[in-house]
Amino acid sequence: MEMSLELPTTVPKKNTGNNIFSSVLSMAFILLGVVVSIALKFKPSLVLHVPRYGYLLWALAFVGTIPPYYDSGCYMHKHSFEWLHNNDVIVSAAAKSGATWMLYCSHTIRSKRVSKEGFLPDFVDPNYNTPWPEFIQNPGDNWKNQLLGEYSKPPLKDYWDHPNYPFRIFKSHNGPHIFQHDHLIAPALDNSKGYYSGYKRNTFGRNNKIKVKFVAMVRNGLDQAESMVPFFQEQHKDDFISRWGGYPPKSSFTKLQDMMPGGTLEDLYFDYVNEWWDVRHHDNVLLLHYTDAIKDLNKTVSKLSKFYDIELTTEEQEDVVQKCSFKYMKEQQKGKFDYKLPALKGYDGSQTVFKSNSLLRKGTVGEGSKYFTEEEKETWKQWEETKFGVDEAKLRWARQGGDFE
Repeated sequence: MEMSLELPTTVPKKNTGNNIFSSVLSMAFILLGVVVSIALKFKPSLVLHVPRYGYLLWALAFVGTIPPYYDSGCYMHKHSFEWLHNNDVIVSAAAKSGATWMLYCSHTIRSKRVSKEGFLPDFVDPNYNTPWPEFIQNPGDNWKNQLLGEYSKPPLKDYWDHPNYPFRIFKSHNGPHIFQHDHLIAPALDNSKGYYSGYKRNTFGRNNKIKVKFVAMVRNGLDQAESMVPFFQEQHKDDFISRWGGYPPKSSFTKLQDMMPGGTLEDLYFDYVNEWWDVRHHDNVLLLHYTDAIKDLNKTVSKLSKFYDIELTTEEQEDVVQKCSFKYMKEQQKGKFDYKLPALKGYDGSQTVFKSNSLLRKGTVGEGSKYFTEEEKETWKQWEETKFGVDEAKLRWARQGGDFE
């Protein structure tokens, strides 16, 4: 019996309409991608408009810095010489280790050397009187526009660059390696060779025509880490976080592991301590410890005034110590440490980085030992010994302060 195979007499028609739609849609996505790529090439800060995760796109897609509002270019490629002057002071305390405190103390000390007849602008906020050049207030802007521009009325420069100040003060959190780009601070002294490793002495500070002073401050690592918790989870204003693509997220710091070697914030403590310890004897460096300042503020004020070449009378010394106490700063200077954003376009006086009066907290020592678990503290101790243990004096000082050789 023979079987025959019947072939279909018609060929199924292609769904031409769907194919055309798919092609158009694909082309639209490709075109959109090209447009977005071109736009982001010229204005990468656009990704910060993405809610919650914009800062991640900024970091991953554009190799941007974290935090996204940080730009250290002001200290590189000889830009330092465009705005820094001889005898300027850079208070570069470690993060959450007394930077705002030392900025205000330094400002209070210098204010004693203004003649009674001379006009001196009131202390408004750190971002007015003692600005942070690396801190970008407008996404997509740069340090030069903000530091030297005239966004605010009166211009911000009228506050931090007032001619009646005996010296100007700037904020930072950097280690010496950033300032070494423009030779503002020399590398560690190589005693075996008798010169600063990396550079000869005569290249330090633009052939010594400019000399900037640095105040660095270290805090007990556990206390510093404990202070990071409210800093990330509670203190920043929502509109500031939104402006920077969700940064800082509340999950930025959740455990002590984040500050240990290999963690996302490891450079805030271990690298910072090691770098500043190595240059502690440079004549333009004053290395302080937070614990010492808490225990004896009078002695710390004396160190600062001597470093600034300002001789205070007994009465002036007492006044500075009183005004630099946490009690006075929190009670008498409310609202002056919220970090206003005067260079922000559209600034009306209400925009700040931090919630009102949230930055200044307890001003105590030993909180980290109470906050973290015994297991966490033991792991931290082991890392301290690994990173600092070769130098017992450094290990001891990093933990508790005190005098050093």
